[in-house]
Amino acid sequence: MIYALLGMGCIYMVRKIGYRWFMRPRNIMLAYGASLVLVLLVYAVGVEANGAKRWLHLGFITFQPSELAKVAVIMLTAFFLSHTIRAGLTVSLLSKTSSIVLGFVFFLAVLVGGQPDKGTGAIIAGLSFGVFMAAGLNKKQLTMIVISCVVGVILIGLSYTYSNNRLNV
Repeated sequence: MIYALLGMGCIYMVRKIGYRWFMRPRNIMLAYGASLVLVLLVYAVGVEANGAKRWLHLGFITFQPSELAKVAVIMLTAFFLSHTIRAGLTVSLLSKTSSIVLGFVFFLAVLVGGQPDKGTGAIIAGLSFGVFMAAGLNKKQLTMIVISCVVGVILIGLSYTYSNNRLNV
């Protein structure tokens, strides 16, 4: 119930403030920085449940910082790709700007994946790739992403005891 109220509050806030406020570089870096600090804070003082440390207890609510990280990643990727498109450049995973953005995204995804929350880490990376696809990523690079993801999921699933235990249940 409280999550539904928080969600409705967030929707109301975005409608009142407007999406342009969220696309200001300062606010994007604030969202990314806050999510990074909160994800790191989970390692120090996070609440553990079922063998995973993913939550922060904030007195009246337990909060999962990876949820903020998802929003921050979408904001960050969309901001940089919007500038690429406005400049008339082709959207590519191999450009210098894309490499920087993907570095920020993967750093956050790896930190979340280490909690262990590999599924949410993969979702964080996937959200960034989803924004790339929406921006017009070509089919060759899209195919490269799909193949890399399939191989990555297989390797991660086979290499970690925690993942194997969850798959074998």
